Amino acid sequence: MKLHHHTFAGCTPTPLANYLKALGIIRIVAEQFDPECRGWWENEQFQLLSLLSRDELEQAFLEKYEPTPLLSPWNKGCGFFKNNDPGLNPLETSTAPRFRKFREGVLAARVLLQEISTADATIRAIKASTKRDSSFQNDTQRLLLSNSPIPLEAISKIEAEMNTMDLAKDAIAKYRHELDVISRVLKSTEKPVSSQDANKLKEEPGYKRLLAIAERRFKLLKESLIFNCRRTWRGPHAQWLASAVVLDDQGNTIWPSLLGTGGNDGNLDFTNNWMQRLGQVFQINSEAGSPTVSAARLLKWSFWRTPTCDLSTGAIGQFQPGASGGINSSTGAEGHSVVDPWDFILMMEGVLIFSSRATRRLSPNDLICASAPFAVRAHAAGYASAGAENAQRGEQWMPIWRGPSNYADISSLFAESRVQLGRQPASRPLDAARAICRLGISRGVSHFNRFGYLERNGQSTFAVSLGRIRVNTNRFEHLIDDLASWLERLQRQARDNFSPTSLRVAERSLMDAVFEVLTNSDSVQPRSTQWQSVLYACLEIEGLQRDGIAIESGPIPPLRPEWLSAINDNSVELRLAVAMASAASEYDRQGYPVDSIRHHWLPLVPGRFPKFNKSEKKLAKDPRVVMTGRDLLGDCAAVVERRIIDAEKSGKRSLPLVPHRNCGASLDDIHQFIIGAVDDRKLFSLARALMAVQWNQVRKEHIRSLETPPQHRTGILPDDSWLMLRLVHLPRSLNGDRIVPVESSVTRLLRSGQSTRAIEIAKRRLQSVGIKSPVSFGYVNQTTAQRWAAALVFPLSQGSFQRAAEIIDPRIKVHTHV
Repeated sequence: MKLHHHTFAGCTPTPLANYLKALGIIRIVAEQFDPECRGWWENEQFQLLSLLSRDELEQAFLEKYEPTPLLSPWNKGCGFFKNNDPGLNPLETSTAPRFRKFREGVLAARVLLQEISTADATIRAIKASTKRDSSFQNDTQRLLLSNSPIPLEAISKIEAEMNTMDLAKDAIAKYRHELDVISRVLKSTEKPVSSQDANKLKEEPGYKRLLAIAERRFKLLKESLIFNCRRTWRGPHAQWLASAVVLDDQGNTIWPSLLGTGGNDGNLDFTNNWMQRLGQVFQINSEAGSPTVSAARLLKWSFWRTPTCDLSTGAIGQFQPGASGGINSSTGAEGHSVVDPWDFILMMEGVLIFSSRATRRLSPNDLICASAPFAVRAHAAGYASAGAENAQRGEQWMPIWRGPSNYADISSLFAESRVQLGRQPASRPLDAARAICRLGISRGVSHFNRFGYLERNGQSTFAVSLGRIRVNTNRFEHLIDDLASWLERLQRQARDNFSPTSLRVAERSLMDAVFEVLTNSDSVQPRSTQWQSVLYACLEIEGLQRDGIAIESGPIPPLRPEWLSAINDNSVELRLAVAMASAASEYDRQGYPVDSIRHHWLPLVPGRFPKFNKSEKKLAKDPRVVMTGRDLLGDCAAVVERRIIDAEKSGKRSLPLVPHRNCGASLDDIHQFIIGAVDDRKLFSLARALMAVQWNQVRKEHIRSLETPPQHRTGILPDDSWLMLRLVHLPRSLNGDRIVPVESSVTRLLRSGQSTRAIEIAKRRLQSVGIKSPVSFGYVNQTTAQRWAAALVFPLSQGSFQRAAEIIDPRIKVHTHV
């Protein structure tokens, strides 16, 4: 037994048409020719392992292939409501054995369509009364209307309205005119003289009433048709029904996005188009349904991309946007839609693998568009060309598997079609990306191709590729759980029609950053930088919230300590940001910060859980909020000044800013800040974002990796003058009995550049508690003085306070309690 390996150059992961064609090929081969075949993806092409050689495979499709009956009798364009339809009629009247299943499917549909056909013909007869050409109402149509219950129903309603109301003469005249119009539609043999007369008839209340009753009757019959099809159809045509339509537990129809509205997209009916493509490759009226002269050449092009001149114009719908034609779609000013009939035929066969095993995924929280395998809500994020598309049909993520798999395994993959996030199905792109990182999907899948069903030309829908998602592990993926609910609230607010553009842009930037960190493992950026980008984007949202935008979503929610490890880049900026973000008046016995520094950035309700302090649906004006985000150094100095004022109000003369245990700033890092060797914007952005960390859960193992490695320590300390200034801004006393009172004027003097005066005050304060300073005079320029003032906001570690005190006065041994 010899196995043959086939590489299908015409089957690629994108566009969607080529992907579905690959599924169609392995489905047909497995069900009709070789049940033991295997298929997989490799080098951007579909691979097939089969007992059939290349020539045998081609001959099997040309001579033995039996098309699956794809029938949509609920769509007018399918061909059931048109005499001698060019797509349906040849197949229905064919005697070839290969079309036997198709004829059986047509017969099953005809049984249910007789009453609907009459209702549709009635609508056409009413509309024909307004025509001015050969399509004007004929005798057969007038006979149909005279025997129809619809005119009687319209007349009965008019008479009932006339009899139940006390009407004025004008109203009675209007009703009688309606009756005259209905009589004209039923009996008149005279065409409208002009287009104005035809349009006038269309606007007549009597005509509108008659047409509305007829269309309502057709709609009711059509709605019951799908239910009756589901109830009575058996055989291969039921597979198509399960792929095109889903019925919920209330009997309502749901249209999976892959096939538009039940196998129809705008004016294009997929099934009728498919029937016409069959007519291009098979001699349908021949005894055996033999292939046409060009069928073999077209098949070679579809399979192997062997060049041919037999391609023809035709529509392929939403599945291949690049082949849809239009302006600037070719070398000339305008191109035509050129397709291979085999591409469309095999693509539609591949659609059947999405047979509504999808109903397993229906849940109370799912949207209509999420009723198909690997379908999620749409979100314009995570890809470069995101715009303001109206993608109400959602997205669908198509799996790419690398291991050879038989059709049963592939079918099972789509049958389960579950992208789970914990116990809940992933219903949004972000949820799907998180689930993929957790390997909560079928094993063996290496990538997902992301397709969005976007409206482009008018209301036409295109399946646009939105990128590829790699299935990989991310040990910090669970951190996005902290933001999940907050992100969902932000998305709802950003989608509001009245939301400002700034919110939409910021929300999309945040989603892009989250997608990047979850899915782009090949990025040139370090992983820590990607996680920092998520925090920066969160901070942009908080910046808008300070202006009163999206405050209903709340501030950045509590972040678990692992965020410190995820963003760790061993930088001075991060270490100082952690020290600043952890600053609080004190920490209680449970490890919760009391009066954290975050209250100077946002107006928050006091408590352990962050919540905006609101007043009349706006953020309350809080005098303690002194950070603006515009003047970074000024913000730090303002926090110091505000803390001193608050302490004085409670009778204390200290700077109540203490760090979390093991999070205090080192003197080495303070020196780097003072000399301007750090990125201020990065430092303070990280600090503001990390204020949301749950500091009560931070342990030493979370901080250990942030410590400066010994080989990277410079050993260079801040100037003695600044150390003096820092010692007169202690949160508590030295040695338990040395109280160094804070002088609130020092920070103001430094901000104004009066460093000499500030140093003199600090020197006197230290001398008053017995600490002799070696500095008798000091001066720095205004820029350095402002950085000195800003550096006071960083709470020092216990060792740093002790070290600073010993440098200023080596005679005493200082024990600092922080």
